[in-house]
Amino acid sequence: MASTPKAVPATAAITEEERTYIASQWKLVWLRFRRHRLALISLAVIAAFYFVVLFPEFLAIHDPNKVQARRVFVPPQRIHVFDGWRPAPFVYGLSVSRDPET
Repeated sequence: MASTPKAVPATAAITEEERTYIASQWKLVWLRFRRHRLALISLAVIAAFYFVVLFPEFLAIHDPNKVQARRVFVPPQRIHVFDGWRPAPFVYGLSVSRDPET
């Protein structure tokens, strides 16, 4: 009599190498993508950009329709990174003065 082949139980441990043989193309791409550190950092940056695009009202500090008449002609301020030896980004305050001749 011929013996019947025994079925492998579903709970049998599958090695990592066997897993890659039966994985789909998308799974293989994701496994390789996860190992690449720069790709993961880039994914996080792109996700942050999409968050900013999808929720601008949440992140805006001013109403875009409001006109601030006192600051219309103020040029963009330079951001200073170091305050002495301590890294603390800051911007110098505005000083308002009038020229009495003009």
